[in-house]
Amino acid sequence: MYQDRENQKESVSQKVFLFVGIAMALIYFVFGFWLLISKTPVFNLSSNNKLILGSVFILYSLYRGYIIYKRYFKKSKFIKED
Repeated sequence: MYQDRENQKESVSQKVFLFVGIAMALIYFVFGFWLLISKTPVFNLSSNNKLILGSVFILYSLYRGYIIYKRYFKKSKFIKED
């Protein structure tokens, strides 16, 4: 009984971390894309700096997405099913 509650708490916390991770990856991607396509001056950055910063945000969002995929969605090839 106690073990079941502990597993349930882990499951809830994993779902929260998954949701937050996906949300942050999307936020980073949207912000990076916005920096790349925006014509208005943002934070007094030159167009080259906006290009660099936007690219860094997009690359970081892809990295976070990969980590989330690897941690929560990729099945291990070493687990045997009986």
